[in-house]
Amino acid sequence: REYIINVLQTFEMHIIPMLNPDGKQALETTNDYCWRWNSKQHRVDLNRNFDWKFAGKRGSTHKKGTEEWHGEYAFSEPEAKYIYDLLKNNNYSVVLDI
Repeated sequence: REYIINVLQTFEMHIIPMLNPDGKQALETTNDYCWRWNSKQHRVDLNRNFDWKFAGKRGSTHKKGTEEWHGEYAFSEPEAKYIYDLLKNNNYSVVLDI
């Protein structure tokens, strides 16, 4: 218990409980447990909406509505832009994604 208290008093933590609520709702209504997109309207694969090798020759597509569609441009979706802004505006020494 003392260790946990020490960690909480020493480090600043940002906890994001859910980044993609629209995607979660779509997953639950379709029972498609491979759902990777942000919403039924946009259907952008958020894993591919970041600027690292955006729209590269492998792993993503320019075809809107397909499974690997990366979006109009890097960070075009609010979920990806939020993560970008969070990382840009904070000097993190560790990021933990569970």
